[in-house]
Amino acid sequence: MLETSLWSFLDSELGCSVYPVHLPQSPDYPTVTYSQVSGPRGYTHDGPDGLVTARYQISCWSPSYSDAKSTANDVMDAVSGYSGNMEGTHVGLITVDNESDAYENESGVFFIAIDIMIHYRENSEEEEE
Repeated sequence: MLETSLWSFLDSELGCSVYPVHLPQSPDYPTVTYSQVSGPRGYTHDGPDGLVTARYQISCWSPSYSDAKSTANDVMDAVSGYSGNMEGTHVGLITVDNESDAYENESGVFFIAIDIMIHYRENSEEEEE
């Protein structure tokens, strides 16, 4: 499952906590969240081909803009151009598609949102067995 593979990969590559979808109530900053935005599957005339291009948003959070930006740069260094076996998922390529800076007034926290495209083969764990 790509979500588990991505979490394990980010957790091992970054020096901060990584959470799916949303921040916990009192996180240690800087921290990272990720969520899937889209995941269209590939098809041929014979049906599904097993290839997926998933868009994920990875957000880097911190009360300090420079810490949020530095964490975002660490994320982009880790994922941009990655290909290989990501914790059991065969990833053909990860590309960085977009980056935007924002500030959340209610919590007083900066976040840098990074959109990545992950080109991978679905069910690659099952095929290897």
